[in-house]
Amino acid sequence: MRKQLLELDPSVGDKNRFSEWLRGLDKSSKEGCGDLNALQKLTSLAKSALAGVEPPKVGKNGSLRSADYKAVADSQFRLREHCHLLRRIEKELVGRVRSLRYFEAIRAVQSSDQQSAAVCCESCQCEMDHSKLADWSIMSCCGHQGCAKCVLTAASNQECLAAGCGAAARVSSIIDAASIVPDTTESETTASRFGTKLSNVVQCIEALPEDDRILVFVQFPDLAKAVSAALTESLPGLTVAEVKGTVIQKTKVMDSMQEDGGPRVLLLNLADESASGANLTLCNHAIFVHPMLADSQEHYTACETQAIGRVRRYGQTKTVHIRRFIVENTIDEKIFAERHRAWDNGMKTSSH
Repeated sequence: MRKQLLELDPSVGDKNRFSEWLRGLDKSSKEGCGDLNALQKLTSLAKSALAGVEPPKVGKNGSLRSADYKAVADSQFRLREHCHLLRRIEKELVGRVRSLRYFEAIRAVQSSDQQSAAVCCESCQCEMDHSKLADWSIMSCCGHQGCAKCVLTAASNQECLAAGCGAAARVSSIIDAASIVPDTTESETTASRFGTKLSNVVQCIEALPEDDRILVFVQFPDLAKAVSAALTESLPGLTVAEVKGTVIQKTKVMDSMQEDGGPRVLLLNLADESASGANLTLCNHAIFVHPMLADSQEHYTACETQAIGRVRRYGQTKTVHIRRFIVENTIDEKIFAERHRAWDNGMKTSSH
């Protein structure tokens, strides 16, 4: 599109939106791209797109015919709109690069492989020592890491310790390396394999009376697999069913939950209507593994009300217990605070 614009009006030169976007990437960390790794990827892509594309030379008079002015204006408009899209994609890439760097930093800290490359502080270049992880920190906002002193000094000034990083650093973004290393002195537990939250879910179900049945609500298929694996591996003999497959298969699973000797735990998709209106009064526990991610308050309230309504309805003879698992200082807490309303909860149920 830049080439087409220059063919229509060579006098535009570098005064076009694409060239301006490209120059803007290389500004300071606060104004430009804000991440050196993302900057390298973006400039490499831009240069490959421009390879071999030479702008036409301006003629002697450099003038345009009157009929060409509209074509130039249209070309400039299209290029400007696409550059708006480029800026959005740029921000998305920066976010993904930072997330990847953060996870790689976590893995580097947790790895005890002595053959792996040395990890150095982004500021003073001192090397990370696995025997002294209490002196090492990671920035959760961008994934840059370094000695605790350098990280704290930079974050106190609301800056990242890495040059060229424009992430919004805060002291609250600092992750102590020692806090994310699993205890290798203990054998593998549910917490180390599936995480603390699922470990607590397992402990909760294990403590319930054996004749009680439980509905476990999750929203995402991959999480449902993890929950099922955590329960079956940690609690041998526990039967876990999941509503999936064809209509006949789903109906068969739902019917089994109303029979004596049927599965004790049923996994349901919180946002799925496959079991909508089902009468599951033999179950008297509803566990929400996480708050529902919904587009609106109405959708959140409707899905959660319907989920609870599958056990709290006419025919229920036991006390219904509703449990929610929310990890403090995470997105769980934020979603729950935004969506959960006391009067909604009172409308849904007055039980535990």
